[in-house]
Amino acid sequence: LNYTAWYDAMAANAAAQLSIQLAPPSQLYIIDISLEDPYLDYQFDEEVAFWNNTANAAKGEFINWQLYGSMNYPPDFNVTLRDEMALNASLWDIDHLPQRVIAIRELMLAGPPVGYSQLAVFFHCTHGQDR
Repeated sequence: LNYTAWYDAMAANAAAQLSIQLAPPSQLYIIDISLEDPYLDYQFDEEVAFWNNTANAAKGEFINWQLYGSMNYPPDFNVTLRDEMALNASLWDIDHLPQRVIAIRELMLAGPPVGYSQLAVFFHCTHGQDR
């Protein structure tokens, strides 16, 4: 994992897409949220090793929230069953998305830890694309 290239790409995207200037690397705390399957992603171990390296610990933190998705496609069900499923999302929300949205909101509202001027929450899948 090349932190400098990663930071440079994030800074360029933030400037181009959001007109935001990122703080210098020493002032930016990154929460790296991986949505990937650790058994299928060839770079997962490298990413975990990067964040577990003591030298990188001050740069941020790593969270693995693997997404499975649902195998159920709502239009395949009749209206009655689809309505029942919508009322009981626990039957098909295997990724616990509502709870994760709340957790992400709490992370963002908390802001960066003391000693940092900005917080960046970075989501990516197996393809490494930022979200």
